[in-house]
Amino acid sequence: MNGTTYMIIEIFTREEVRWHGSPLYDAVVRLVADQKSAARCVVTRAVAGCFENGEVASHRIIDISYDMPLKIEIILPLAELERVLPKLEEMVTDGIIMVKESEIRLHRTGGGLLPRSLRIRDVMTSSPVSVRPTDSLRDVLGVLVRADFDAVPVTDVSGRLVGMVSQADLIEKGHLHTTPGILAALWQGAEAEMLPPDELFPAEARSAAAQDVMSPRVETIGVDDKIADAVKTMTRANLKRMPVLDKDKRLVGMLSRIDILRAASVGSSHRQVCETYGVAVPGSIPIGQACLLDVPAVSPGTPARQVLGLIDQEARRVVVVDEGRVPLGMISDRDLLPLLDPKHKQRIDELSAADLMRTVPTIGQDSTIEDALSWMVEHRRQRLPVVNEDGRYVGVLSREELLRILSPEQ
Repeated sequence: MNGTTYMIIEIFTREEVRWHGSPLYDAVVRLVADQKSAARCVVTRAVAGCFENGEVASHRIIDISYDMPLKIEIILPLAELERVLPKLEEMVTDGIIMVKESEIRLHRTGGGLLPRSLRIRDVMTSSPVSVRPTDSLRDVLGVLVRADFDAVPVTDVSGRLVGMVSQADLIEKGHLHTTPGILAALWQGAEAEMLPPDELFPAEARSAAAQDVMSPRVETIGVDDKIADAVKTMTRANLKRMPVLDKDKRLVGMLSRIDILRAASVGSSHRQVCETYGVAVPGSIPIGQACLLDVPAVSPGTPARQVLGLIDQEARRVVVVDEGRVPLGMISDRDLLPLLDPKHKQRIDELSAADLMRTVPTIGQDSTIEDALSWMVEHRRQRLPVVNEDGRYVGVLSREELLRILSPEQ
C-alpha cells in the first residue's frame, strides 16, 4: 500500500432500529454505497447477545428472539471519515459507535463497471412516452419527430404494452412518403400534424392506426431484473432500447444504451476514486482492443452531392480527414437533411464536405474504454473517431461496442 491511513467504524446496534422507516443496517449500507468512496461495509447478525437493560436475545428454539444484536463494520480511508461519521452519529438512535485506526496491508477490488446488484429500476427512464393502438400514423410520426428517437411503445388503456412502432414500420407498413421535402421539413422543425396528410401517407394508409403497423413481438425487461441481463439481451439482439414492465405487464419505463453507459460511467468514477488511495483495480481495456466501425473517410474537398450518395448507399455518416488521414470532423445523415429540400437543390452543388462537417474530438488507441465512456456519456455522442499514435484515423468507436464490452460474457 502507499501509506494511506484507514479507519474502522464499528456500530453495535439491534435489528429493530429504524432510520426514516428503513432498517438502520440497510440505511447505513446505502449511505456507504452512495459515498463513491474506497470504503467497504459488512453487517453481521449475532446468534446471541444482551443489551444495556438486561434484555437477552437468543437463537435457541425455546426462546427465539426476533430482535437480535447487529454489528456493522465500515472500513474507509481516513480522509473520508469526516464525511461519513457525522451522518452515522445522526442515524444511530440506539447503539454504540466505535472508531479506530488500522494498518492496511492490501486493498484490491475486482468489481466491474456495472455493479451486480444494479437493477433496471435504478437506471431506466421513467414515465416513457407512448401511443395508443388507435392513434393515427400521423400522430405516431409526430411523437417520433418530437421525441427524437426511432421507436415508440404502444400501450392499451390500462398501460399494458401491446407493441412498438418504429420509423421502419411507418415506412414499410404505413408507406410513409420519405421524400426529400418531407424529411427536410421535419428536420427543420415542422410539426407532422401541420403537414397535409396526402404529403405524408398514401390514400390507403391515411385511415390506418398504430395497431395496424406496430410490431407486436417486443423484447422487454422487468423493472426488478438485473442490468446484466438487459446488457446481454440488448447485445445479442442489437437493441438500442427496451420497454420496462412491472409485474402486471404495465409499461413503467424505457431502458436505453445511454442509460446503461451512464451507470457504467458512475462505476468508472468509483474506480478512479479508489486508485487515488492506491487501491489495485482491474486493468482497463485499451480502445485498440475494441471492434471499431469502418466508417468511410472523405477529404474536405469532396462535393456535398458525392457525400450524400456515399451516406445514402454505404453508411449513415462519414469521417472527414486531411491528406495525412488526420480526422477533421464528421458528417451524419442528419447534417444533410436540410439540403434535401428542393429549394436547396442548387446549393448542394456549391458545398463540400468541409462546409457540412461538425468538428468532433478524437481519442487515441492507447486510451482506455473508460476514457471513451466518460466522454460519450458527458456529451451524449453515439460515435467517437479513433486515431493511432501518429494521429491517423483508424475507425470509429460506437455505443454498441461499449455495451458489448460491458456484457458479463466479455
